[in-house]
Amino acid sequence: MSLRSALRAFALCAPCAAAAEDAGGTPTPDPGTTSRSQCIDQSGDYQTLGKAVVFVVGLANKCDKRLRCELFAYFISAKGPSSGHAILVLGARSKGEAAKKTHAMKVKMAGGTAMISRECRVF
Repeated sequence: MSLRSALRAFALCAPCAAAAEDAGGTPTPDPGTTSRSQCIDQSGDYQTLGKAVVFVVGLANKCDKRLRCELFAYFISAKGPSSGHAILVLGARSKGEAAKKTHAMKVKMAGGTAMISRECRVF
């Protein structure tokens, strides 16, 4: 599985996002769930910082509620596995840049399989 395939597997649920936008134009947090899939845009890619290779995960809040997101990541490459964990607090969409956060996780090499999941709750 390629990196892009792994990211697509954890990206937004297209039918959920379409239903939220059709309902009123502004997504709202899913009641009783932790994924908040229609409220989060997620991106990620490998980057090199000096001699270190990192995987940068970006989250953007599309809802008007502050969210606390816990990221879990596991990477498998030819040089072995790497894992990461982070907590990001995203401001409401109306707060501009406070609604966007990134986190860099150190990995052993660029490439391989990336598995990323998140649990987001209204904070």
